[in-house]
Amino acid sequence: MDPAETIGLTTSDGTVLLSDVYLPSKTPAPVVLMRTAYDRTSTLSRKMIDIDRCLERGYAVVMQDTRGRFSSDGTFSPFHQEMADGRETVDWVGSRQFSNGDVVMAGSSYLGATQWLAAIAGPEHLRAIAPALSASDIFEGWIYQGGAFQLAFNLFWALVHLLPEEQRRRGIEPASIQANPAYRDKADDTSFAATASHSLDVAGPWLEHLPLGDIAPLLGAADFYNTWLAAPHAADPYWKRISPERNAWRISCPVLVVSGWYQLFLRGAYEGYRAVTSSGATEVARNQSRMIIGPWENSLPGPENTTAGALDFGQSAGIPFTDVQLDFFDDVLGRGSPRPASPVRYFVMGANEWRDTVAWPVPGTRWRTLFVGPYGTLSETTPTDEEAFDSTVYDPTDPVPTLGGCTVPGLPQGPQDHSDLDERPDSAVYRTEPLQQPMEIVGPVRASVHFSASSPSTDITVTLSIEHADGRVMNLCDGITRWTGDPGDAHVEVDLLATAVRVERGDRLHLRISHSNFPRFDRNLGTGEPSLLATRMSTVTHRIYRNRKRATSVLLPIGE
Repeated sequence: MDPAETIGLTTSDGTVLLSDVYLPSKTPAPVVLMRTAYDRTSTLSRKMIDIDRCLERGYAVVMQDTRGRFSSDGTFSPFHQEMADGRETVDWVGSRQFSNGDVVMAGSSYLGATQWLAAIAGPEHLRAIAPALSASDIFEGWIYQGGAFQLAFNLFWALVHLLPEEQRRRGIEPASIQANPAYRDKADDTSFAATASHSLDVAGPWLEHLPLGDIAPLLGAADFYNTWLAAPHAADPYWKRISPERNAWRISCPVLVVSGWYQLFLRGAYEGYRAVTSSGATEVARNQSRMIIGPWENSLPGPENTTAGALDFGQSAGIPFTDVQLDFFDDVLGRGSPRPASPVRYFVMGANEWRDTVAWPVPGTRWRTLFVGPYGTLSETTPTDEEAFDSTVYDPTDPVPTLGGCTVPGLPQGPQDHSDLDERPDSAVYRTEPLQQPMEIVGPVRASVHFSASSPSTDITVTLSIEHADGRVMNLCDGITRWTGDPGDAHVEVDLLATAVRVERGDRLHLRISHSNFPRFDRNLGTGEPSLLATRMSTVTHRIYRNRKRATSVLLPIGE
């Protein structure tokens, strides 16, 4: 479909941002605005929402290239530019002749970030946002997690999706980077499978390169990558102003967040939802926001999206994604779509059914602590030994390979069989007895790990899985915490994100504690040197304590 017109906004600093406009049969109309860094004319951008369906439902659609990208002028500064530009764009669109003054925003990934950042800037015409598969805190959950750099995603994103246009604008010959700026391969295939294969071809050779701040194609063309590496703490001023989560008190419109249990930005859904519903600027923001989390990995929800990793969750796992968003917009704008009885909808894997609730975590959740114990046990028994521990040895030249979880296309995603990882010398494994009755785990999962390390820095990774009677160990959720300090005894909390799953009678809960998840996260080299410049590696020995004074445990949310 061709746009009805292409229009340009001249921002307050004189930069021209171009947009395509698609019009329904009757105007003025409410407007769905999408602001993209991925070329407003590309299939990748246009498939974020069904434009035809929007027009059928009486919405105009505006698709804009963000500052410094493709047809828009200016210099691209990821995230930082999107507050002011988002505010100006929303209010400009809301005052156009084809608009009735009501503007809503849609889109996933970076298009989700542009929504969050516009919302904290307070545009007059913004009525609702629907950020899907996106982060509500740019530092925690997009660039970093638990202090570790999200290497695979950041490198794939920078090299494949951002760099080609940055090189084109600077007149830099791509050289060894053969990425198509329109993100299409020779067969014009824009599927996630094709994107994943292309990402590995382009970024794969750089995943093991050290130092991290010396990725040659990015130098001089995408310097923001090294800026991220040089700011490894959430308190850095670079991150504070671009955290929608920490600025949720500025958000005055309702939010619909959508994600998946194995989606890269899962945390952004439930933490963003909780931030807006607890501290949003208006009653309508606090009371009319919604959240949907399905059994999905890093791909757009849809009627046919029923699988993640090695598992198929059945036909009910798919949703009519565009209609779900438009129903939300209709409700907020008073256009007739009924409001659901409960604002939170989540999919319980294993039971393979949707549930509705009024809040997150689910009211009535019971919290159960399981302790690691002798002989690889995991139980509610509090340790009584005085000095018990298990030993692990981590070699950064042989990190634990990423196998599923909340990672990017190109690496194994979603639930995968982890049984082959159990015998590694850098892993300590614990399991419950076979369950005597089914158990539902629904909500956020955290681990408390007491340990000692022989180095000034190490990572603690924790993976919660289901161990089936046939020996398969299928991962549910995982997390990482980067620790730095004097060698010796230490304690960290590890956020394993969240899950919703039914564990059947006869299955076991399986907990693996280790020290890497590569290349999803950058390797901790064991020296304590800044990641931007570090190249030296050091093997690290650990003790994972399981004694009375230093009890290692996992806290589980048990459903009704």
